[in-house]
Amino acid sequence: MKVVIAEDSVLISDLLAEVLSRIEGLEVIGIATNGVEAVSMVQDLRPDIVLLDISMPIKDGLEVLKEIRPTVPSTEIIMFTADASHIMRDFCLELGANHYVSKTHLRDLLDILQECVNKDVDRETPDCGCSSFPFQ
Repeated sequence: MKVVIAEDSVLISDLLAEVLSRIEGLEVIGIATNGVEAVSMVQDLRPDIVLLDISMPIKDGLEVLKEIRPTVPSTEIIMFTADASHIMRDFCLELGANHYVSKTHLRDLLDILQECVNKDVDRETPDCGCSSFPFQ
């Protein structure tokens, strides 16, 4: 499954890319450091999964989510953010995010990604249809 990471922190995006490279079935095909790059990358590359931070320069993750969701309806969009607010989580899910994971819960992110890979292998489709929303 193809993954785009949208994260303005180079440290975090590099860490995510390294961790994801170790999961069989996942391939990081792009890293965007701001919202404008993220929209362009998602529209051009059509990834199966987008890891999207909320706080990014130029265009924040909420604006990106609003813009990309209609153009890539089967893409799994995972908000991976430092904002642990239930209000923000609910808002992102209403806007079309499939998951909302706090950056302090990397294990939850890895579980979601593994579930997506497993379901993709089982169904041979890019939409994993994961139904859980890990958030603590």
